Amino acid sequence: MVDEVSATPFDGILELRLGKDVLYTNSSVDFILQGSLVDVASRTDLTAQRLEQLNRVDFSSLPLDKAIKTVKGDGSRQLVVFEDPNCIYCKRLHQSFAEIDNLTVYSLLYPILSPDSKSKSEHVLCAEDPAAAWSAWMVDNKTPAVKTCDNPIDELLQLGLSLGVQGTPALFFEDGSRANGWLPSEQLEQRLQNAAKK
Repeated sequence: MVDEVSATPFDGILELRLGKDVLYTNSSVDFILQGSLVDVASRTDLTAQRLEQLNRVDFSSLPLDKAIKTVKGDGSRQLVVFEDPNCIYCKRLHQSFAEIDNLTVYSLLYPILSPDSKSKSEHVLCAEDPAAAWSAWMVDNKTPAVKTCDNPIDELLQLGLSLGVQGTPALFFEDGSRANGWLPSEQLEQRLQNAAKK
């Protein structure tokens, strides 16, 4: 079902928005094109720009109270990350965090990668100090002690689905922009600076 039809900068090419996806066609729908629409003159990927716009999130609406909070320095910059305990790239992201200062990271556990991801997430969230247990697991590979409790895992899984999170890590910046996958510390720092400007 098409949610919106809008013009593109190119004569005769229309954008079809289906949820958070975009396709292209002409006015008589003789064809449907899936892929990137690139402005050759400016070398701009118009599809990527549009998808970024469609995938923006109201940062203040994210459930930070259900996250594992880690503060570095004065914590003045904020980042929300959907993470799976078995995600190798999430562990690499924690190495990037070690090189960045003045950052508050809110880790929302999103156990989607392995059959034991959910139980590991529960053990972390139910630990006496979830932030310490999460850091020990992600940085030092120390398995969290087996504990169970009421936890928000199912709620976080639903949230991730509603936001279109299909893999981990999924990063959400204060300006509503997002990035999928591991970012080296230099790129992460640049994204944090850009988010602070908006």
